Amino acid sequence: MMSRKTLGILALVLIALAALSYTTSQRRYATTEGGGFVEILPAGIDPGSISSVKAWLGTAPEDEIELQRSSDGWIVASRWGWKAKDDLVQRLLDDLGGLTGELRSSTEEVLSDYQIDDETGLHVLGFGDGGSEMFHLVVGKAATRGGTFVRRDGVHDVFLSSASLRSSFGIWGEEPKPPDAKRWIELRIHKAERNDVDRVVLRDGEQEIRLEKVFEEPEEEDAEVDRTKWTWKPDTAGEFDKNKADGIVSTLCNLYANDVVEPGDDERYGLGEGARRAEITFVDGTVTSVFFGDTKEEDDKFVYFRVGEDGNPAQIYKSTVDRVFPGRAELKPTEG
Repeated sequence: MMSRKTLGILALVLIALAALSYTTSQRRYATTEGGGFVEILPAGIDPGSISSVKAWLGTAPEDEIELQRSSDGWIVASRWGWKAKDDLVQRLLDDLGGLTGELRSSTEEVLSDYQIDDETGLHVLGFGDGGSEMFHLVVGKAATRGGTFVRRDGVHDVFLSSASLRSSFGIWGEEPKPPDAKRWIELRIHKAERNDVDRVVLRDGEQEIRLEKVFEEPEEEDAEVDRTKWTWKPDTAGEFDKNKADGIVSTLCNLYANDVVEPGDDERYGLGEGARRAEITFVDGTVTSVFFGDTKEEDDKFVYFRVGEDGNPAQIYKSTVDRVFPGRAELKPTEG
């Protein structure tokens, strides 16, 4: 049995070791003296001059994301040129344009602790016209009290920045994962004003349903038609239930994809000859056709579709497609 004196000595030793460990840890991760806040990107970089951005996780360079400026905004070049979400791109450009940070370390040995070494860090590169590299950042994990650790490629200086560059690419938590390309894609594939629609023709095999609006004639000769109020022209099967027909039009005017798929032969997705089709005619005479193909083999909750004759394929929930193509009997007015 240990004496009180021995226990006291052991307690003092443990306290000393704890103090030493704390001091070492503080020294290891302490803010570099006089570091202050500095500009992380090279001086003079204008976000407006960035023509493309590439990003990948060091452990998975094959999962690279590329955003590219186009004449109509930004596209996700690494995902077959789909339109990118304007708000996410603008947030990224704003973060890059004002990227400052506080110097936290200049020691190579702690880079992996910040998940900011070449292997575990998120590499973010910006390019100007002609493909010239403007910057190469390595982004580490988020700090406990907010912000993200960032450094320039080839330099060991680690800065704590308020910019959320890592979360912008869909990376959260302690275990870094490749950036999420789907996060950047504008998945609202078709958007239109329901009031601007004049007619919808649904073609499903042998079945064809024509939904044609009827507007009241204005009482005054020079007055415009009130396009917010309409009924539906009956067909040979009789009247249409207005709410049900309106629901089909609303669905077609707001089509969201679950994800996009690789372009290829239309037959591959059942989008060739014989595909179900919705033809939407607008007040200005333009017609938009939406094609619906096969059910996805790996997951029967989804159906392939595309908007327009030359549109790229995507996938949509089957339940949405079922709402667009009801049987004619389902569109009869509800009794009572």
